[in-house]
Amino acid sequence: MSLESITRERDQLVSALKTSVVTVGFLWVLHLVRLFLLQSPGSWGILPRRLDGLLGIISAPLAHSGWGHLSNNSIPLLATIFLLIYFYPRIASRAMVLMYVLTGIAVWLLARGEGWGADITISHVGASGVAYAFVSFLFFLGVFKRSMQSIVVALVILFYFSGMIAGVLPDQLNVSWESHLLGGIVGALVAWMFRASVLDYRSPEPTEEYVDAPFFAADTFAYTKREREVIRQQALEAERLRKSLEEGEL
Repeated sequence: MSLESITRERDQLVSALKTSVVTVGFLWVLHLVRLFLLQSPGSWGILPRRLDGLLGIISAPLAHSGWGHLSNNSIPLLATIFLLIYFYPRIASRAMVLMYVLTGIAVWLLARGEGWGADITISHVGASGVAYAFVSFLFFLGVFKRSMQSIVVALVILFYFSGMIAGVLPDQLNVSWESHLLGGIVGALVAWMFRASVLDYRSPEPTEEYVDAPFFAADTFAYTKREREVIRQQALEAERLRKSLEEGEL
């Protein structure tokens, strides 16, 4: 591996780590600000099928019901954002924005709410739906792409986050299991959309260009040394004769 490749690898690692830490840190800062302003997390949430709940598509993942809720979401977000940016930098931003928005829209359209699966208004908050989308995306991209890189990432996801499967089961008290389920479905769909994309940022090593020409002259081994000397003398004699004829014409 060349020095340039090592430098590029290091820069990509630092960029992925920095982005994941800054993103999750931003959620913690927002949580502190919301507590300071005495704002209810429900005011940031998605209110399914209500016009006043549309803003929650953007704001809901930024609000959490408590420190435990935020802590539980921070670990999978840190890991998945890092893996997305490090292994798939060319599509990471587009894929994450798409999953963020589509998960919110799906929750607004299909989750429990007043008059549909509940007798009261339900506000869905937290980034767990987005985290499920990211985990699902990384796993299914490995299934769809079937490259060595994507399969390794999928196995890592399966090993560390298989316990999240229980989060999609219904009838969990005070848990937006719909966000988890819909986020997982969205992640799989977005992985299918990006399955044919160029995923690996590692470009081929630069190679030197060589001129397709022989190192030795074409007739190097066609004559003996003595024969080559005779040919050289004949060429010199022919050159002298040519010059004599030119001078005679002058």
